[in-house]
Amino acid sequence: MCPKITFHTIPYDKNNLEDIQIFYDLIKTEFGYSLVGIHDNKVCHVSFQDDDILNLDKLKANWPSASLIHDPEDVKVFAKKIFDGADGNIDVLLKGTDLQLSVWKQLTKIESGTTVSYERVAQLVGKPRAIRPVARAVATNKIAYLIPCHRVIKKNGDLHKYGSGPERKKMMLTYEHAI
Repeated sequence: MCPKITFHTIPYDKNNLEDIQIFYDLIKTEFGYSLVGIHDNKVCHVSFQDDDILNLDKLKANWPSASLIHDPEDVKVFAKKIFDGADGNIDVLLKGTDLQLSVWKQLTKIESGTTVSYERVAQLVGKPRAIRPVARAVATNKIAYLIPCHRVIKKNGDLHKYGSGPERKKMMLTYEHAI
């Protein structure tokens, strides 16, 4: 079972984010190491890396003015909900354009164990001719796995690219019995 996601958003053009504190930790998961970031009890970042050497570059790029605070204990609670299939609710903080927000919310409706094409996602968000912008929105997802961009594939069945590497995408889809 997956947690129920509640979305919270920050306007994409909001520049005054200095007062934001993000608590983070590097978590060992089924799919490698994951950097998880939390702001105000909301997940705001999930990315993957190949080793246990902490790399905050992706987190800093998405939240350049935020104060980053290492907090393993609190972050573990959220990581358990994200990666262990725990029931319950989880709040997510998103920052993006209207199209990105629409795409990311749509991705959470793709059931585990299934995949959809970029074209289908474009149709579902009401932009059937905007396949490339939709694909770009999928690729810029900052909350990997929880917002399951890994479930989007090419129309011909090719797994295509994945920000954390195509091997990790295949690993996730295999784990979910989608391939």
